[in-house]
This record gives sequence, structure tokens and C-alpha cells, in this order.
Amino acid sequence: MSRCATLAISPLTNPSAVPRFEPATPHDTRARIARATALADGAVQALVDEALLTPKPALVDQRGPGAHHDLDLGRLLRSARALRAAFCAMALAA
Repeated sequence: MSRCATLAISPLTNPSAVPRFEPATPHDTRARIARATALADGAVQALVDEALLTPKPALVDQRGPGAHHDLDLGRLLRSARALRAAFCAMALAA
């Protein structure tokens, strides 16, 4: 089961804090999960594409960390991918 699917069918930490749309049929649930997954994947890919863009003077790129002493390309890419579940949750809540 995908992370988006898990988010769609499991309760949130505080369900009363976030209004939720309850789909009428299993098909609606699958469609919502597919849309949320596509949005999350697209958002992560946009972050990865931007991170890989080179050259970016004084910014992290494929040549190095630029002016950042605490960040490198690998960490930036891991951070982008780590946001996927949050992007799924936002898409499902919208």
C-alpha cells in the first residue's frame, strides 16, 4: 500500500483539526489517492529538478554547496524526497 493510500484510510493524529472529505465509493477513494500520489510525485520531482539545476552561484548545485557550509546536494535531494508524505497529506486534505 502506498504512503498516500495509508494517509487516505488511516486517521490523522488529530482528526478534528483537519476537515476530511469522505468519498462515497471505493472508486472515489482510489481516484483521490491516485491524484494525491501524482501531485506529491510532481512536487518532489520539481524540487529535485531545481536542486540539480547547475550552475547556481552561491547556492547548492552539482558543483558543490555554494555558500552553505551545512548543506550539500545529497542532503538537499533527501530532504526533497522526505517531503513526499507531507505533499500526499496536503493533497488528500485539499
